[in-house]
Amino acid sequence: MKGQWFLISTVIAVGAFLSISVYFRDYFALDSAEVLRANEEYHFYDIRQQFDNVVAQSDCINLDINLKEFEVFSEKSMAELGYFLYINHKINSCSSGAVKSVTKQMVLASDRAVINEGIDADSVLGIYS
Repeated sequence: MKGQWFLISTVIAVGAFLSISVYFRDYFALDSAEVLRANEEYHFYDIRQQFDNVVAQSDCINLDINLKEFEVFSEKSMAELGYFLYINHKINSCSSGAVKSVTKQMVLASDRAVINEGIDADSVLGIYS
């Protein structure tokens, strides 16, 4: 008889703990994507590095086309995460056997931060002092 009460009380206790854990599950869930959405510096430097990789891996014939495709892709991808990204480039020199010289202008903006390189962010974002 004692063994039956032990099994019954064990089932009741396990059921109670299970229902409590299900009830409080949403309070302890972490959204790992939120970290990426709030990390402007990571995105900015990653995009800058990928831009440099596109320049390094492109030949002079396809350099402008590859950079334009990269700009459109990056701007669209960052917009999906809630960022405003503006990238512009100018090819200074590109000849076979020589080092490619490309000037880039980038602005990455969110409601928390604005990071820019090579451009006045106020002129792109329309901010007037």
